[in-house]
Amino acid sequence: LTELGSIYILQGPNEYPNAMRAFREAAKKDPDSVLALLGMIRCQLLEGLHEDAEAQIELLTVMHNAEDLGAEFALVQAMLARLGTSKEPKKHLNLLNQCQDVFETKRLRSHGTPMWSSPDELLEDYITTSADFLLCLAVEYLTHIESAISVNIFSSVRGNGVVDGDAGEDSVDSNPMLSASSSA
Repeated sequence: LTELGSIYILQGPNEYPNAMRAFREAAKKDPDSVLALLGMIRCQLLEGLHEDAEAQIELLTVMHNAEDLGAEFALVQAMLARLGTSKEPKKHLNLLNQCQDVFETKRLRSHGTPMWSSPDELLEDYITTSADFLLCLAVEYLTHIESAISVNIFSSVRGNGVVDGDAGEDSVDSNPMLSASSSA
């Protein structure tokens, strides 16, 4: 049922209610399912219920050791840092890096080596890892990068005395970030 909920999430906002129902049903069948709780938190975050998601995250940290919750837990914490009321970009990036570190540590424990010794091990790693998790992690990193670039461009343009993005040719030429993108 947790996989079904993840599929609903991937199908977009119209399917978030169905995803929440699938995760709730999974939690009813297995009350100790951390994946079901994390799925419900993801739905709450995606639907804009940030306070509810934050309360659920706090509940999970009380019930379980954060290290035992794994990379998926760090991912929902990162999503909350990006989407929540405080919108903390540095915390978002730190939690994404923590998520990646937890994932890598888990992989190292299972293989015992820092690198895959064969292409078969690489393929096995990707097969056994949730594609949904990897996609979410990649999207969160890309979203962070996109917002950081937007902030840098906006502050550079405003620093040149341009208001409301009304950049003249002189300000574009004097701003290396804008001139590189406008010449492409």
